[in-house]
Amino acid sequence: MKRLLEAFLTIPETEALASAVEGGGCPAAVTGLGGVHRAQIAAAVAARTQRPLIMICSDEGEADRLATDLAILLGEGEAPCPV
Repeated sequence: MKRLLEAFLTIPETEALASAVEGGGCPAAVTGLGGVHRAQIAAAVAARTQRPLIMICSDEGEADRLATDLAILLGEGEAPCPV
């Protein structure tokens, strides 16, 4: 996953976001991304900055999906087994 997250940081907007976070430019808002893309960009920024990440979701279901995606992308969890 590390290479995937590094690849996302080659996107100029993601690099700019990571640089802003590192420079103390928070809070930052990102809009217009689908769920999985939001998780990928957030994981890339979190991995690069090594700073806590707070995300706002529309409901508990979205929050659970995002938390699972982030844990997997950041190597802190495993994908749940399909039933």
